[in-house]
Amino acid sequence: MSGKSKKSAENSKVADVCEITVFWTEVMRDEQSELKDKLKVSELLAKVQGAFSDDKNSGENEQSPFSAMSLEEKLEFMENYVKEHR
Repeated sequence: MSGKSKKSAENSKVADVCEITVFWTEVMRDEQSELKDKLKVSELLAKVQGAFSDDKNSGENEQSPFSAMSLEEKLEFMENYVKEHR
């Protein structure tokens, strides 16, 4: 296996930010999930979206691919991602 192919195979084993966010959303919406798990993932989702930021401008310097997206755009992106990966 070439170096490039090996790196691609290793990267596919690691979840990216989008995949993690989609997973959290699925857990939060799953009726079978325990309340404690739903609360934890809802907190993590809120943190990713900047809901707990005291400084309204603090998100502008972050490297998150979601920083420039509106909440509606993020939700649409996640819904499309889930549809494509099921």
